[in-house]
Amino acid sequence: MGPSLLVRTYLILTFAELLLSPIGISFVTKVSPVKYKGMMMGGWFVATAIGNKLVSIPGHMWGMDLTIVWGTLMAICLLAAIFIFSIIKKLNKVA
Repeated sequence: MGPSLLVRTYLILTFAELLLSPIGISFVTKVSPVKYKGMMMGGWFVATAIGNKLVSIPGHMWGMDLTIVWGTLMAICLLAAIFIFSIIKKLNKVA
């Protein structure tokens, strides 16, 4: 395992971000009103920055029991999934 696991994981996450970011940016420019496109793009990047900051939550919790850390991560993922599924019909309408 060692450092190669960390390098491979970081590489996969980087590729995932490089593949998903253009899709999100394209969607934001497609559904935004012309007048607010710049502000919406800024909102996209602010959301990305907030997401990157939230990634540090497990790092701050690392001294705790692993069940608490993984439980927190699962709760965050479930909340995100619930939010996405709650707005999916609205997103499909505008797209």
